[in-house]
Amino acid sequence: GTIEKEELAQVLNQLGNFKPGDIDKIMLEADQNCDGLIHYDEFVDWLMRPVVTIGAAVLLSTNSLCLRAEKAFLGNPTKAGAGGPARWAFGAEDIIPVRFSRDLMLQCEHTLVVWAHVEALEADWVPLISDSRPNWGFSFGISKDSKFGLFDPRAGKEAKPELANEKVGVVPGKWSMFVARGLCSTPQPTAKGKTEFLVASDDECMRMLGTINCVGSGVVISEFGSSTKGISGIGSVALWPRLLADEELKQLFLWDAVQYECLTEAQAAWHKLNRRRAPKRDEEEEAELQRRLEAAATGKIGGCLDLQEMKLVDDDLPRVVQAVEAAFDSVNALALCDNYITEDGVRDHLAPFMQCLSDHFRLDLHKNLDINRDAEGPLLDIMAKLPTQFGVIIDTRGTGFNGGAIAKLLNQGQQASDAPMSVAKERARTAQREAAFDAAQQTLAAKWADQTDPAMPWANDGPLPVVDIAELAEQESGNPILVVTNAINAMIQKNGTKDFTRGRSLEEIGKVLFPKYTNQKLILRKGTERMEIASCDLKVFDLAQLFSDDSRVENDIRRLIDEGPFDKFPEGKKNELEDLRAYLATAAKAMYDHKAGTQMAWATSGGRGLPENCGTGQLIAHFSYFSYSVRPRTHEDFGFRLREKGEKVDASMVKKGAVGLHAAVESGAVKLEASSGKSYGHNAVTLRLLSASSEPLCVAVPAGTIFQHIRWVHHQSLLVGRTVHIDLQPGQSKEQKLGAFCMNETCCCADDDPMALTALQLKDTSLLRSQGQVWDYFEGLFAKYREEAGFAAGGKKKAGKNKK
Repeated sequence: GTIEKEELAQVLNQLGNFKPGDIDKIMLEADQNCDGLIHYDEFVDWLMRPVVTIGAAVLLSTNSLCLRAEKAFLGNPTKAGAGGPARWAFGAEDIIPVRFSRDLMLQCEHTLVVWAHVEALEADWVPLISDSRPNWGFSFGISKDSKFGLFDPRAGKEAKPELANEKVGVVPGKWSMFVARGLCSTPQPTAKGKTEFLVASDDECMRMLGTINCVGSGVVISEFGSSTKGISGIGSVALWPRLLADEELKQLFLWDAVQYECLTEAQAAWHKLNRRRAPKRDEEEEAELQRRLEAAATGKIGGCLDLQEMKLVDDDLPRVVQAVEAAFDSVNALALCDNYITEDGVRDHLAPFMQCLSDHFRLDLHKNLDINRDAEGPLLDIMAKLPTQFGVIIDTRGTGFNGGAIAKLLNQGQQASDAPMSVAKERARTAQREAAFDAAQQTLAAKWADQTDPAMPWANDGPLPVVDIAELAEQESGNPILVVTNAINAMIQKNGTKDFTRGRSLEEIGKVLFPKYTNQKLILRKGTERMEIASCDLKVFDLAQLFSDDSRVENDIRRLIDEGPFDKFPEGKKNELEDLRAYLATAAKAMYDHKAGTQMAWATSGGRGLPENCGTGQLIAHFSYFSYSVRPRTHEDFGFRLREKGEKVDASMVKKGAVGLHAAVESGAVKLEASSGKSYGHNAVTLRLLSASSEPLCVAVPAGTIFQHIRWVHHQSLLVGRTVHIDLQPGQSKEQKLGAFCMNETCCCADDDPMALTALQLKDTSLLRSQGQVWDYFEGLFAKYREEAGFAAGGKKKAGKNKK
């Protein structure tokens, strides 16, 4: 069955003085799934929780006395308003104490709680609760020197107030909750025993003032308040015939602390989660923490980053995660046990990090007592999504998680047990390959020495998806392919297609358009005919056939790009390979990097094309070349996903509030000032980002992000191996290094080369387990496509496959 809010209110209003706000608070405590009903299992769970989590509403319904000014039936209290919360006013000569409806005797055990508004204390003794009978005078009160205690005439003529050692320490003009907790040491109520005095008025919550060796058990109390100056108002009075635990008193304080302006809503919410207050690290402890984080971030720690018993709190987790992210693949375990981390830290920082794992990892959170069950769901979801062969382990023993969740997160299956050994074997295998690859760098450099080309000027936002001939002509260098350019376009627009092209020879056109070119080969293609044109030896060809009267120049260019200059990969032919590289780069950039390209993935403002230091076409051209393709292959052929224009990063994959690097650059919130590559592995990619935002930013670079070279240098493109978060203040320029895998064994390592952020991401991030798996994947694809093109794995033509 279920209990509705109205049914709960009906029952509780019969038990005590409950206002609508009290009912709302109880619903919040008991209704765990927030559906507006208390289900049977929720009700049982709420009742059976330890005392520490029993709400104040329950406590206020089980006492001997509960008087609240906002629901008073005694005296004449002021109502809540601009002057503050409802109160009975005191501290003036014409005001008398408020009598209880009946006298109450203090039992052997008792707890008295009073909310009072304290002013400057002038009198020797200011009563809070007292006995109104003449010539008696028992009372709880505050002395002139701001000490809480009791006065008991049973001590005889020499009786005087027995005071706690510590002063109340309350700022005049502020509300405080005063507590007297008495325990009689005899079977019957007498003055023998002890009384503890406590006060709560701020974020410290309950504060012990001291203990006296007497108790009010057996006396009768009859009234509260006084005409004596010092206490200007009382908001509530409550009495229990037992000793309330410290945590119960804390719950009572939190129930009213906001309305009495002792705490903010945020402070009260934090305390209601029953979290411990973490001790501060001293200078030596902080220096040791920083030393361990720096060692991890620089790759000097291998295996486990041990941060147990370091007094860590949620605010420490961003730099902990950043250190592990920067460690790339050298850290595969994080020990955070016996700290002060909460479910908020798990949800906001640790869960997004774990979501992006690409290999075995162990996260040790045991004995973090402040983590409650709110973090169970995010971690269990991550465990369900990660491949089982990763064998990820999350140790949450000693937290607030239930036994079932703890067991699932410990992941004690066979695959999880085998994962560490599998990881060790893969790393050993990869280490051997990396050693061989590093040793082969000079050989690889020699292999590609005659196949490197200078960067070609590229007008990504010009009217045509081709090289800017004016800039190229000024440099008097380069080897343009399909040079139908801005210069031609401008000439056609000026003279008209018919007048400019019909009846003219290429020699005549070449003298006008390419006067600076000497022995620079220009290649056009029409049908199956390939034409090489040089300004010093131009053949006659009627361009009117190419630029027909009723077609647009740009469409003709696209047709030429799609057809390409070769039908077969010109293996071993230096000049033709040079032409092919130029064609592949031009064609791929026309598709991926021009604002009108069919694969353009950036929605930049003002139609300005690519963001600065971004580009994708060169990588597609490079990988197509390795595959012995004579036309650009698609990004899907290599297992890449092309982002969509305006796409935002998956919020579940990054830290809360983070923005993806692509989206930040696309929107202009961040400028990618520079990016470069150096070798591979730890700190292989260096970014320099400039924030153009007026607000602080957290920029996420997801695992699987790809950076390409900007020319035919035949060095490695780089693949980010672990998601990294970069914090930027408004206007800040920041350099950040990222760990990355090189993407094949065919080329040399990057050597401080400028690079560009591509719009691509690796689909299967499970390949990011090791450098060896990345090599296996891409080299396997190249071999497959070379085979399809009619070439053996080593690049030699197969017998009988020479001709088309």
